[in-house]
Amino acid sequence: MGFLLFVIIIGIVIAVAVRSKSPESDDQYGRGYWDGYRAFGEKLQDEMAQPKLDREVLQSLIDQGKYGVVESSPTREFPVYDAEAVLYDEPTNNSSEAQEIAPIEERTVAAPPLDESTQKEQRSIRNLNILLYMASFLLIAAGVAFIATDIADIVKLIGVWLIVIVFYGVGMGLYVGSERLRPAGMAFLGTGLALVPFAGLALYSYTEIGSIAAWALTSVIGLIAYSVAAIKLQSQLVSYLTMAFVLSLAAAAGATVSTFIIWQLALLIIVSIGAGLLGSIKPQWVPEVFREPIEQTGQFVTPLVLIASLFVYSQMNIVSYQVLFALATLHYIVAWLQTRSLEYEAAIRGLGHATLLLVGWGVFSDHIVTFGGYAFVLASLQQVYSLLRVKQTTLRRRVEQWWICCLFGLQLGAVLFWQSDAHSSLLTVFALLLIGLTGLTAALRLRDARYGYVGLASLVFVTLITTRQVLDPVWSYAATAILFMCMAWVMHMLYYRLRTRSTSLRLFVMISAMILLGLSLLLALMSSNSGYIAGIFGVATLHMLLASYLWRQVYAQLAASIMTLIALTALSWMINLEAAWRPLFIGGAGATLHMIMLFVQSHDRQYNRAFLAFAVAQMSIGVTIIGGIWQQTLVTQLTCGLLLVAAMITILIRRQARLFGTEKNNARRLAVVAYPIFTVIALLLSLGLSGTEGVGVLLICAGIAWVASYIEEKPFVVALGNALLVVAGLRIWSLFGLDSTWAIIGISWITAMLFYGLYWTLHSRRDTQRADILLVSTGVVLAFAIVTQFFPLPIAAAMTLIAGAGIMAVEGYRRQMYGIIEAAVYLATLGVQRVLGVLLPELNIVFYAHYWAITIVLAGFLRSVVTQQRIIIAMAMVTGSTALYALGSGGGYALLFLVEHVGLLVFGAMRQQSWALWWGLSAASLAILYFLRDIVFLAFGFLGLLIIGFVIWRLMRTQKSK
Repeated sequence: MGFLLFVIIIGIVIAVAVRSKSPESDDQYGRGYWDGYRAFGEKLQDEMAQPKLDREVLQSLIDQGKYGVVESSPTREFPVYDAEAVLYDEPTNNSSEAQEIAPIEERTVAAPPLDESTQKEQRSIRNLNILLYMASFLLIAAGVAFIATDIADIVKLIGVWLIVIVFYGVGMGLYVGSERLRPAGMAFLGTGLALVPFAGLALYSYTEIGSIAAWALTSVIGLIAYSVAAIKLQSQLVSYLTMAFVLSLAAAAGATVSTFIIWQLALLIIVSIGAGLLGSIKPQWVPEVFREPIEQTGQFVTPLVLIASLFVYSQMNIVSYQVLFALATLHYIVAWLQTRSLEYEAAIRGLGHATLLLVGWGVFSDHIVTFGGYAFVLASLQQVYSLLRVKQTTLRRRVEQWWICCLFGLQLGAVLFWQSDAHSSLLTVFALLLIGLTGLTAALRLRDARYGYVGLASLVFVTLITTRQVLDPVWSYAATAILFMCMAWVMHMLYYRLRTRSTSLRLFVMISAMILLGLSLLLALMSSNSGYIAGIFGVATLHMLLASYLWRQVYAQLAASIMTLIALTALSWMINLEAAWRPLFIGGAGATLHMIMLFVQSHDRQYNRAFLAFAVAQMSIGVTIIGGIWQQTLVTQLTCGLLLVAAMITILIRRQARLFGTEKNNARRLAVVAYPIFTVIALLLSLGLSGTEGVGVLLICAGIAWVASYIEEKPFVVALGNALLVVAGLRIWSLFGLDSTWAIIGISWITAMLFYGLYWTLHSRRDTQRADILLVSTGVVLAFAIVTQFFPLPIAAAMTLIAGAGIMAVEGYRRQMYGIIEAAVYLATLGVQRVLGVLLPELNIVFYAHYWAITIVLAGFLRSVVTQQRIIIAMAMVTGSTALYALGSGGGYALLFLVEHVGLLVFGAMRQQSWALWWGLSAASLAILYFLRDIVFLAFGFLGLLIIGFVIWRLMRTQKSK
């Protein structure tokens, strides 16, 4: 069926193609075109015979050619002149000399737009191609369906290969025979080529020739088919696919010769080598379309083969890998001989190194220490090669730098192989010395001090291994730390001697000193002796202070400060200070020392150092916070006091920022961050304090907040102080033993009166922002009391709400903001409702809904803004509440619902309010239906009348609109 459909589609395509390209129509079109062209030439020749060329007439001729003859187009009578008449221009002066005709400039003629017939032809071609594409897909489907049927395997095989041959042959024929159908030919040809691997799969599935034979035969057929297609199409893509079949054939040949997978992989690389040699020795033998694929295929195949070999390691042995990597090295040697590229040289070195390592492993696999030495020597020889080949100003310099760095890693990796040996420490020391010597040589050869860090690292590890493993007896950590400290001092003296030399060299010496000093401190910590730690860190503190002046690096003082804190920590351990007191000792002593440094360095106008001391002093104060964790009352009290004192001192320094000179802005920023943090932490720690201490901390924090509001010019900070005052008031209430039930109401009233009084005081002083914050604080305190006590103390909460509403009304009247007054009315109404609810609990939602509806409407009357939206809201409350009770209880509520909405209907009719009319009509109708719910025919009649009325209304509305 699929073949029949394909034949039909082909017939349609051929018919359309023949019809769209009839020789007779082509001849008619050609004759008509040249007739028109000659007619235009004759008219143009007549116009050129005139004495003067007229631009308008020429344009009319062009327009006639485009649009046909138009009645309004300009025409011109052409007089007949004598045959010997001369073309001339009318003279503009008395000269009788003939005017020369200017030569016509050559201009580029733009290609005309495609006419309708051409576009139609293109569409026809495109449609034909689409039909053919669809035919191809249908044929594939037919083929798949054919294969899926229950017939003999040989028939299936013949059908599959027949489909491939038909696609390939038809596609090649269309591509070669018809230029218009080349896209379709390419589609068929591509489909045929794509089906070749599937045909090979069918060859394996439906015959008994075996997988390897089917693979080889398919590779041969595919190679031939793809080669011919690549040459005919001149397609790079097809040529690359051809190379894939070349490699497939090579792999199949390897599988045919031997079952070992090494030969399949090796043959792939050998084919790559042969292709590379052919492309370089006899390039004329290779078609142009295959030259780039042959060159590029080997560069991708060889790495892929090596990667693939790693996934089949179970079928490989060490000799297989040796052969495979040797062939890969040979491949890149051939490529390097052609181009002398650095990339190929790098590949040769890398693969050659791997090959030699594999050979060494095959030889020394039973002597692991010997193999480690062999690998180390091999990497060292590579290092020597890189150092000899390196150049200063070329790309090779960067390449060899990468090699040197990677080879350092290989040398260190080789060291691991002899760690099980009894003399591993000596061997490692020797290897590290050689690595360090190589690093220093590279630094001198490349004039790059960064390679000196390799030598420095080697020196460090050699020292550690020698003192901790080689020497007998073994040195202690403290002794080794002292040795590194001495080495750091030597580096500092060397830095002093080299202070006028190269910047990179001085930087290397400085960093080396820092590393050695850091190792000294690390070893001191590992000694676990607090005395040694305190002493070494104390010496390191002096070391870093001197270094900060020697290096002219201010931030070295920061390291000295950190070391000071560590030394104080070790000292607290050494004097057996209790754990709870250590943070106070460390933080207090550190803050005191750095405050002294602050004033000394500020006096010496070393403002940046003074700022750094100030920052470390703040950090030291932060250490004291840890003391509050133990929750010892005395420690917590002292910690809170120290934090509050530090906060107040920081505020004073914030005001006296001139101590820091040029760093005053940074000092202010730090102070702005520091003293709020100290205050907040003191406040949190005070939660664990009881009695007057906690109240005192709260009051001091509130005062700091008020002071900060004026210092920082941030009025909103007053709100924080107000909140702290409220909390302090609650704690004072509990201290006096007053009734806790009234605590929130009582403190809220007291603080609200305080805030409201301060509001009017600041308002009179025109401190508007803080006054507004106090007013808001008053409202927040009252709102908090109302929300929390609305149910426990309803009458008190309601009275508080009414008082708050009074404050709102006063403020609204003062500001002439009547919306606030109306909101106050609603709040007072809520308060009254709460009182009524307590005193008269039998009142229900219908009463309150009418109560609120009347309030909303009356509020509108008081403001003279009784709007439609306001009445709608009131009626919605009435309708909803009454309807709810009418459905639930019936009786009087249903009658009330009907009466109210009949009244709304009358109101809408009298005031010509359509919304009220329809609302009242709908609700009254529903009420009537509710009353008539037990009389079915009346209910149905009523509904019918409603529907008829609605239809009549719609008809009348439609008639009116017309």
